[in-house]
Amino acid sequence: MRLEYKREDLGSGVRGKYYDAYNESHNLVLLTPEVARAFPSEEAVNQALLFLTRIAQALMGNDPAKLQKAYTADVLHRSQAPVWETGGISLY
Repeated sequence: MRLEYKREDLGSGVRGKYYDAYNESHNLVLLTPEVARAFPSEEAVNQALLFLTRIAQALMGNDPAKLQKAYTADVLHRSQAPVWETGGISLY
């Protein structure tokens, strides 16, 4: 801190005061390098996800519970299924 500022002039801060509000307004998703190589830009990732969302809604309806159940079943299935390596790409 610079010498012209005094600690008592700053007041008392509250740690984590805006933490929840910040987290609710920001959604940062980190892609694995393998996935990131498939997309040239942030916009391309968003377009692909929007396309998949529309397909899922067309197949399952617009029911979030159905979509969550299908996703959970897929994740459980993939965790138990053997992984076949083909050219560095995992196929489930």
